[in-house]
Amino acid sequence: NLSRIGLGSEYFHGLGEYRANVYLPVSGEKNTGKTDASNNILYVRAVRGFDYEAGTALAKAPWLSVYASGFYYDNKYSRDEQGYKLRSSLQITPRLALEGGYIRSNVDKGNWYGKVMFQLADGFKPSLKDSAHEAGKQQYARDLSYKLLQKVERDNTIRTETYTKATGSATGQTITIVNGAVLPTSVSLSLEGTVAYSSGMTITITNNNTIYEEIYVNGTRINTIDSGDSITINVDDYISPGGTITVTAMFA
Repeated sequence: NLSRIGLGSEYFHGLGEYRANVYLPVSGEKNTGKTDASNNILYVRAVRGFDYEAGTALAKAPWLSVYASGFYYDNKYSRDEQGYKLRSSLQITPRLALEGGYIRSNVDKGNWYGKVMFQLADGFKPSLKDSAHEAGKQQYARDLSYKLLQKVERDNTIRTETYTKATGSATGQTITIVNGAVLPTSVSLSLEGTVAYSSGMTITITNNNTIYEEIYVNGTRINTIDSGDSITINVDDYISPGGTITVTAMFA
């Protein structure tokens, strides 16, 4: 199971509400026990992030509140997620409330949602049922004590990202140099030596030529390999997640 801790703060002034939360994972990556089409193991991890929100109750209708918030989550193996949330809350009775809103991020096209909230004990928030007196509405803007008993607002869903790690021989991809060209050997490679990225992958380059070769990774010279020798590189040092890596060899 994944776990995290959350730290938050709230500030109330008049009918306005302001809050911010920080989410920190306390569990490491978890092996899901599943594999993808390439037989790579699927892992999942909780991600850290934060959100912030500002909102207000309407002066002439304190039982109706509107809010706008933003959020950001720091992914390691895929694009960071950032977006916004708009919501509105209607307190019908001291126990019954409705909420609806819209959430959108750079990795999600956007979703509308709605929920009904019911609490067993009477609350102290202004409600539509008790809104007959204007004096009562003005009182809610002055006396904020009822807000001390409100439920803390935070994202209760642990945000995660799923990624793969190569298994078996895939963690040590091998490229063998023959006659000055990079050719497929133990793995499926194009003739240029392009390998699909997988997190944590290493590539071992072996020179089976009779002369030494200069090795280039994505156009950058990294080393020279003598005949019969090998060199191992960490893919993460040369590309970002989701990219490709190209290894080429030239006669020195």
